[in-house]
Amino acid sequence: MKADFETILNHLVPLLNKRQVKYALIGGLAVAKHGYPRATEDIDFLVDKTQLDRFDAAAQEYGYVLRHRTESVSFFDLFGEGVKPLMDALHAAGEHSLAMLDRVQDVELTKGVRIRIVAVEDLIGLKLYAIHHKESRRAKDWDDIEKLVALHHETMNWDLVENYFKMFNMDDEWTTVRAKRLEHEHD
Repeated sequence: MKADFETILNHLVPLLNKRQVKYALIGGLAVAKHGYPRATEDIDFLVDKTQLDRFDAAAQEYGYVLRHRTESVSFFDLFGEGVKPLMDALHAAGEHSLAMLDRVQDVELTKGVRIRIVAVEDLIGLKLYAIHHKESRRAKDWDDIEKLVALHHETMNWDLVENYFKMFNMDDEWTTVRAKRLEHEHD
């Protein structure tokens, strides 16, 4: 059994908003909302850690079941074990992740339903975090970064992006991205 993302988000997002959860869509669906559609198998959120009880209540009301929780992430199954799409909630607790929630963009999901998504720069920061902590994610996440830079190079806060690269000691990668930015600007 599998449900589609749009149907789920059209019902789940109003539940999150009703409970005034401080959240943002991240991951592959956020990449798609920023203009680069790509395949994904789950729904990923960034959630203020102090509001996990509200997030859990909204998820449960829709039909998600908390499968496992660590200090930094909560994992949910839809209607029980193994039903997709799975949902993950990354816990925002530190200065940088909480600032991401302050910079969210409010975009139309469907008529009458608006969803909060992380800013492009913060999505790049999250992709760098993922690469830094799990090298096997490099190919997919680096592709996302390159596509986001190509699409948004004119409007991005490049100082913020540079700070993310420095935060994860990715100076060589920053040089590559900066060169790509200059290429796009001269096209």
